[in-house]
Amino acid sequence: MAVGSGLMSLSDPYRGGEYLMIYVLSYMISALPQPRINIKTIDMNALSNMSEGTFGCTYVS
Repeated sequence: MAVGSGLMSLSDPYRGGEYLMIYVLSYMISALPQPRINIKTIDMNALSNMSEGTFGCTYVS
């Protein structure tokens, strides 16, 4: 029953009490700290030397 309710709230969020979830999720996303990665704070040469598949290598490419 819980799975069905969860799927219905995702497919039609305006149904019943699920409408409130849109506001809750938007608040939660806005409250998350934003990453501060830019070329002024990170050594781009060091990132480019990282192994393939790492965050640093992907960020540089």
